[in-house]
Amino acid sequence: MKNFLLKLPIPVSAIGLSFAGLAGLFAEYGLIKNSFMIVSCLILISVIIKFFLNPTMFKEQLNQAPIAATFPTFFMALAFLSKLFLPIHYYTALIIWLVATLGHCWCIISFTKKFATKRDLSLVLPSWFIVYVGIVASAIAAPVFNMPILIRVAQLILAFGYISFFVLLPIIVKRIKTIPLPEPLQATFGIFAAPASLNLVGYLAITTNKSFTLIVLQAILALLLYVIVLVNLFSLIKKNFSPAQVALTFPFVISATAIKLSTGVFVTKMASLASISMIVSYLALIIAVLVVFIVFIRYLNFTRNAVKK
Repeated sequence: MKNFLLKLPIPVSAIGLSFAGLAGLFAEYGLIKNSFMIVSCLILISVIIKFFLNPTMFKEQLNQAPIAATFPTFFMALAFLSKLFLPIHYYTALIIWLVATLGHCWCIISFTKKFATKRDLSLVLPSWFIVYVGIVASAIAAPVFNMPILIRVAQLILAFGYISFFVLLPIIVKRIKTIPLPEPLQATFGIFAAPASLNLVGYLAITTNKSFTLIVLQAILALLLYVIVLVNLFSLIKKNFSPAQVALTFPFVISATAIKLSTGVFVTKMASLASISMIVSYLALIIAVLVVFIVFIRYLNFTRNAVKK
């Protein structure tokens, strides 16, 4: 088990995030929700144990831009889990949320100092969205604690998420066009489906007076990016496995969440779209579950084979 954890790539935390997201999607189904929560917790605990088994190696791996950019998924997962832990114990959930938010802030500061300030386009990856937009996960979870100060913090986080998305989008697109992604990192293209959906879910979660027009515009953008990634999904997932394939999991989960929540809004405003919206919502959910489990199983096999070597 020790060797397995030492060989377990740090980006596995992204799968922990994906299972936490699935738990939220299946909130109405207690057994399924709890099962996904348990898997998410076990993955995050594995990452923590990995750190304590060899802190030096763990820190050295975080000096690599692709891994450092993915690591904030650990804190994003904690943010989603804090919301799910609320019915169990309020203050435990609140502490988890605080750790998640402060931890992600640390990731942003550390990553910016190590990589963003170098202004090296070759270091730029789609996973940079995780670092700077990913903190919106904390904004999504904040309202459940019913604390005005946290709502204010969530609003600031969401604003930061929007700004980060629109600043990073042209930079990352330019990087991919001028410097193609190496094959082991090509799956990170899937991350393009995540930030717009994450911001939309954040907007729906914390905004009191919602603008239907803004919801529609955000939903169109999120759906467009989702479809672009979906069209490329098969070619990305059939490649030889690399740890970067975790980048395919959460984008489909958060996209399914955004589609589900926006469907609820559209149905109240445009009843004629109810049927097609529900079909799209269910299809997105099925795709998300399939992608998460396929990548998770391949990840376990990859780590098991690494241990044997």
